[in-house]
Amino acid sequence: MLEAWRAQPAGLPPITALRRAIEIGFGSLTPEQAAEIMVRGRLLYSEPELRSAAINELIRSSQLMVIELATRLGRSPDEFEIRVYTGAVIGAMMAAILPLVDDPSADFVALIEQAFDYVEKGMPI
Repeated sequence: MLEAWRAQPAGLPPITALRRAIEIGFGSLTPEQAAEIMVRGRLLYSEPELRSAAINELIRSSQLMVIELATRLGRSPDEFEIRVYTGAVIGAMMAAILPLVDDPSADFVALIEQAFDYVEKGMPI
């Protein structure tokens, strides 16, 4: 998915580029591959020990995303705004993933779309 994000046109807003990368990544999966990913995801978030490892991976992934976003925008990964934006996007992705633990029929891509739409609206409460 990282390569698909990097391949998006430079002028796209970052969340649009990420959205397209996720669509490409999940769109290229066979139904069996998608089902396997969902089963693994549910297992990761339902077992406390595995959830802890998943959180560590999430931290690593968010650090990578900070670097990728900064590079994409020609900015420093140390900039506060880059880190906050990345945190908001990662948080939105987590909010989209969590329903899959309890509802195997939930549509991950649709949930990501909904979460990213909310971020793009400025996250009004």
